[in-house]
Amino acid sequence: MSDTQPPGPRVAHVGIAVRSIAELHAFYRTVLGMSEVDMSDSDGARIAGFAAGDVLVELLEAETPDSPIGRFIDRRGPGIHHICFAMTDLDDTLERETVEAVERRLAAVQREIAKAWKARASWELVVEREVFWRRGAPPERSGARGREGR
Repeated sequence: MSDTQPPGPRVAHVGIAVRSIAELHAFYRTVLGMSEVDMSDSDGARIAGFAAGDVLVELLEAETPDSPIGRFIDRRGPGIHHICFAMTDLDDTLERETVEAVERRLAAVQREIAKAWKARASWELVVEREVFWRRGAPPERSGARGREGR
């Protein structure tokens, strides 16, 4: 993954809930040719990371059925759990934007995603309202390499 990022939002990582990392590991490494990124388990999930260009793909396997990933898979089945966006110009954006403007833009994006999702997917789209602001990369986890190591 490169150290130079264009300004504006970008996809930092995609979390994919899976029943078994072991069953999918060879597919991501061999078939897709992704390099593995060291990750540490977190929040009741075993995590395997793979570099897809500048985007990190996280395979999330539940450690227990009552963990957040276990409950997600039980309700919705395996699939995309979350997409994390990062911004390089967060301070400037926050100075320019009001909460109302951000909420209006978020609502418009959610409407467009929901329309496209409904036309192409057989499972419900869930959009979480809580926003995690991150600068440049997913949060560091013990044992995980930062952007410099990818």
